[in-house]
Amino acid sequence: MNKRSKMLALLAVGMFSVMALGITGCSSQATVAPDNGNAITGTYNTFDLMGYPVDFYDGTVDVPMMERPDPNTDKGSDHRKMRTPFADLLRHLKLSDDQVTAVKEIAAKHSDCVHSAINALRASGREIIAAARAERQAIIDKAHAGEITREEAAAAIHELNKRTREALKNGANRERVREIIKGCDDEFLASLGSILTEEQAQILRDWMAKRADRGTGKDHGPRG
Repeated sequence: MNKRSKMLALLAVGMFSVMALGITGCSSQATVAPDNGNAITGTYNTFDLMGYPVDFYDGTVDVPMMERPDPNTDKGSDHRKMRTPFADLLRHLKLSDDQVTAVKEIAAKHSDCVHSAINALRASGREIIAAARAERQAIIDKAHAGEITREEAAAAIHELNKRTREALKNGANRERVREIIKGCDDEFLASLGSILTEEQAQILRDWMAKRADRGTGKDHGPRG
């Protein structure tokens, strides 16, 4: 079992779904169609697009803490709609029909990889919310028993909401998932590179150089 598989097992991975990159073919070449705003220019890793923590409605003395529905999930599914940082890159590569077919397979594997990690992240977030709900109930029980006042209970629940949101934002599992998804992205780019012409490979190298410079504050400007 490789490192990523071990990490996913620790994170209790759920089921996953397949990504659509908006790749379309034509008689001699294929391009990547716009994906209704899901491809965000200037974002170069999938975690930034997909790794949002589970959100919730704040609990109060009278209202329990509840998970907020995720508007970005596919209808009838618990899986986030796949968002990818690679659409602009693929558009510039001007893929042939045969390359489009190959990239669809590579993209599906990338989607499987990413959704496995994201599902694990969301499961972890739900555990945090479940623990907070139990803590809120304990506060309510103390108020009902006369151990604390209603005002003290309200203040304690207010602080609990803040601590829970912070835990969802900065939980240790987020960094594990970030590392896993970085591996998903690296595998996608390596597989993509293996099917490109030399001219296309140079576009990929330029794109990856710009991607690497994000961490240094440099910006080469648009290429290709």
